[in-house]
Amino acid sequence: MTGAVRYFIAGTMQGSNRGVRIRNQDYRIQISDIVRRYHPDAECFDPHPAMRSFVRSSRIPLGLGFARLKTSNSFDEGRASTAVLELRDKFRELTAEAGRCDLVIAYLPGRVPSMGSAMEMYSAHLGGAAVVSITKMRENLSVLSTSDVIVPDLRRFDSWLAGGPNIRRQFN
Repeated sequence: MTGAVRYFIAGTMQGSNRGVRIRNQDYRIQISDIVRRYHPDAECFDPHPAMRSFVRSSRIPLGLGFARLKTSNSFDEGRASTAVLELRDKFRELTAEAGRCDLVIAYLPGRVPSMGSAMEMYSAHLGGAAVVSITKMRENLSVLSTSDVIVPDLRRFDSWLAGGPNIRRQFN
């Protein structure tokens, strides 16, 4: 591959939180710092700032849309609020971006799966991007089926990247 490595940081944002509440996102800075240490010209695509900006600039109160989902017995696209549909479209747009990157780094600490990260990993897999998962869930079929490399933590990810990655789909 010529040019800068383009990488995507996948990881839990919403998780099992209700509504638009998100989990701590500090891991994104750590991953970016590690990658840039070995690939200073790397281009980062982090969906978190794009989603955060979208939510903040939304003209429609997303909280109200999620409140309606919480109290309804089902979801019907034809009856969904504009806010929820726009948020869903943005999520799909950002998820598709994973398939256009060279390397996707999926941060899934502990044993807590992330449905959004699984979708990003699958998008990357379909798009031909290499996927490195940082997780202890090596026996999780979604992780195993979409990952080229699985390491248990950020320290091991750093060591792996320092060693000159050897993966099926070369990104450098």
